[in-house]
Order: sequence, then C-alpha cells, then structure tokens
Amino acid sequence: MEQWLRKAGLIVTAGTDAIDLSQFHFRFKVTQQDFQSPNTADIRVWNLDPLTRQRIVSEFTGVMLQAGYNAPGVIFQGTIKQVRIGKENETDTYLDILAADGDLFHNFATVNMSLAGGSSVTQRVEAVAKATSTPIQFGAPLENVGGVLPRGKVLFGMAKDFLEHFARTTRSTWSISNGTVVFTALDGVDDATAIVLSSATGLIGLAESTQEGVSARCLLNPLLVPGRSVRIDNALINQTLQSASSYRVPFNSYTGLQFFADVAADGFYRVLVAEHTGDTRGQQWYTELVCLTLNSVTQKVVSNG
Repeated sequence: MEQWLRKAGLIVTAGTDAIDLSQFHFRFKVTQQDFQSPNTADIRVWNLDPLTRQRIVSEFTGVMLQAGYNAPGVIFQGTIKQVRIGKENETDTYLDILAADGDLFHNFATVNMSLAGGSSVTQRVEAVAKATSTPIQFGAPLENVGGVLPRGKVLFGMAKDFLEHFARTTRSTWSISNGTVVFTALDGVDDATAIVLSSATGLIGLAESTQEGVSARCLLNPLLVPGRSVRIDNALINQTLQSASSYRVPFNSYTGLQFFADVAADGFYRVLVAEHTGDTRGQQWYTELVCLTLNSVTQKVVSNG
C-alpha cells in the first residue's frame, strides 16, 4: 500500500454549477458513524477571492470532499448548513463551511401510504424509499428477513421512525453515507475484506482498548468507513482489563460494571466510527477509528461482558 503524495479535492455545488476549490489551502474534519444521525463535515478554506466567497455564501448549497493518497475517495458529500467568513490576521481571510449528510431526510422526510397484506421488510423499505417526501438514495435492499405482514399496513409519519423499526426487525442498523441510506447487520460487516492496519500500512502509534471500543489512529484512508472490517495485530493494542476486586467502577444502570472493549484473538474488528481530519498544507492527515471486536470466521460482532 503506497502512502506518499497526498491528494484532496473540494467542490461546492449549486445544481449543475460547481466551483473547484481543490487548489486552495483548506483543512477539514469529517465524522462518519454507524448511528441514526447525519454525518458532518467542518471545512475551512483560506484566502478566497471576495467575489468567489460571496457566491458560495449566497448561491451554493452542496459540498463534496475527497481525500487520500494515490487514489483519493469521497469522504463526504452533503448539504451546506452554515457558512462563516472572517480574518485570522491582517492578511489571511477564511471561509468556514459546516455541512451535513442527509439531514433533510433525517429531520423532515415523511411517509403517507398504505401497503397490501403480505409485504416483507424489504418491500416496506423499498416502499418508503419511493414514497418519502424528501428524496434520497437507498443502498442495496435488506435480505428478505423479519417475516411478512399477513394484513395491510399503513405507513404514516416520519420516514426515519419506520427505518428504525425495520432495522430492529432485521437486527441491523441504518445510517446515511454520502447521500445514501445504508443498512448494516447489527452483528456483521458491510465488507468482509479486512483492511490491514500496521506500521507498514499507516497505523500510527498503538491502538487502545477503551469503554467505547478499540480506538486507533492511522494515515487518512477513505476506505475506512463504518461497517468495514479491519485487522490490527494484538501486539499493537494497549489493553485495559477489569480488576477482580469487588470495588468496581459503575458503568451504567443496566450492568453496574465498567467494561472495556474485548481484543479479538485474531485481530479482526468492525469500524463503528471513522473521523477523517486533514490539512492540505499542514501535518494533519489522519483517520481516527472506534472499532468493535469481530469473530473472523463468522464475521459477527463479539459482545462485551
């Protein structure tokens, strides 16, 4: 895996119109997560022409960000929510872009329809995709699991509420990635081909077992997205183990105990959160991960505690 020659692209859009800002100095922070909430991007661009800056403020509504090394990939595509302009000093101006991915669908999409009896979960998801008041792309449909409804079904309300119900029915999660609704098995992965993380392939320092999961930092890799399988050598993971003492630190009201992420015997994990940060003229060019332990044979997430 070659990692030298960093590459990045930044484009703002308004319908078919676009401005390429890739040659300007910019930095970014993109948060992707396997949760039912929009991904976000925080981008700062320096020293734009005043006319270009004003056009972005008044006309442009979309943004696409690419980053990586020899083969950069899209790490964010969404809607501009806020723009902030200012000066860092007497000579350098900046424009901040705060954007969200799929937030219009998440916050405002509604469904008002009815289905005949005998509908499967897959058919109900496809029906929501067609009927939603706020159009959005849907990824590959769910497997035909969860049973069928013998009677007709009325779908009236927020689209996200029905997707949450469908996800629970099929033991999966749903999230929005670059404008597409994605379903991932609750205890599985989207892509079983694991990305190997080591000092030779971009891992920086040591990974660590935490209460949230196994955390790791590596050189920026657009392929590291929620639901992806990664492999980290156990020798590169700092572990925290629960003491056998009876004086245990409370974790939550359900368990009453504090648990730290299990470390897989063979080093396979599923990405839960990926945070990409970069500066086109600075040192930052990283991906921060929070991962869950996987069984490499079954590709199932291993439960803690």
